[in-house]
Amino acid sequence: MDKNIIVLSHRRSGTHLTIDSIANNFKEYGKSDFVSIEDTKYFFPIPISTAKFDAKITNKIRIIKSHYLPNFSFYYKNENDTNYVEKLFENSHIIYIYRNGLDVMVSLYEYIRAYDNEIGKMDFNEFLRTKNNFNPEISNLDRIDSWKHHIKAWQESKFADKILFVKFEDLIDDFEGTINIISKKIGVKPEGKIVDIRLKKANNNILRPFYNLAKKMKGIKKTSVSARKGKVGGYKNYFSEESLSLFMKKNGDFMKEIGY
Repeated sequence: MDKNIIVLSHRRSGTHLTIDSIANNFKEYGKSDFVSIEDTKYFFPIPISTAKFDAKITNKIRIIKSHYLPNFSFYYKNENDTNYVEKLFENSHIIYIYRNGLDVMVSLYEYIRAYDNEIGKMDFNEFLRTKNNFNPEISNLDRIDSWKHHIKAWQESKFADKILFVKFEDLIDDFEGTINIISKKIGVKPEGKIVDIRLKKANNNILRPFYNLAKKMKGIKKTSVSARKGKVGGYKNYFSEESLSLFMKKNGDFMKEIGY
């Protein structure tokens, strides 16, 4: 066990569920808090240097979170920083977690509107047509196009052969089986009985804090600060017929291609 694990995703696709599933079932990866490669670019109030980031992961096995796209030069002006991130990906296990794009749109909307007043006043179907404001190289794409682009960019990247693509719904529906697939990928077996950390028992906002407290008392690590019990298929309560038709026109074939 000498490699970090990079967990990649389009935002709101199950990133932290994946991180927590690994941290709680592969103990060496759970000994240190996860780190985000984006801290080298967006860390508030100022980014940390790649040298300081490297010091964080030296002599430790870490889970590293990233929502980056594979062309790292878009994120860094310094070629040395770009090369550092490139080598980090080359020398790590990589897991890409993806989710039904319809549900991703809903989760992204609810997530952003919680802190963005402009989005908070916006209808969901209007939100879908706003531009991507997370990845600079695709800032010309709307939310619908950005989802597909993110997944395909990694499918077609030079790292594609080493990436384990994990379906969020498989993690929800077959937790143990999916953990065993991850285990085979990273070459590490879970220690003891597999720890199920899904939010399945927290079906509403009232019960969730008590469920999370119970998990904490059992020693279960939880990293998400904005977990949302998004229902699989919950998009049906958000999409207008027109927006659903638009999404499927743009992404329908791709949805079938990745198992939806």
